[in-house]
Amino acid sequence: SKLEGDVSCYTARYAAIEFKLHAAQSDALQNAEAAELERQKLQEDLSDYQGKTRMLRQDLEKAELRLQEAEQHAALAASEHRNLNQELHDAKSKESILETALTSQRAEN
Repeated sequence: SKLEGDVSCYTARYAAIEFKLHAAQSDALQNAEAAELERQKLQEDLSDYQGKTRMLRQDLEKAELRLQEAEQHAALAASEHRNLNQELHDAKSKESILETALTSQRAEN
């Protein structure tokens, strides 16, 4: 009968819609799982980069301290160099004075 035909047609349509709905739900679930995995991976990457950034900051701080120490050593070395130059100059001046005095003494004798 026509009614049975209509019912079977609607039943088939209903089954097709139900199948599509189930497929869509399955896709949505897979997409959600994939999105969660991607989120976890990005979170791990972020944590890794944060850790690396912390280590790089620490390395930078250590390098800055070493640079300050090197600059202090260079300043001390420059100061020592000036002091030694002054001592050398003073010694040469004394040597010159003593040579002049010795020459005068020899001339008197």
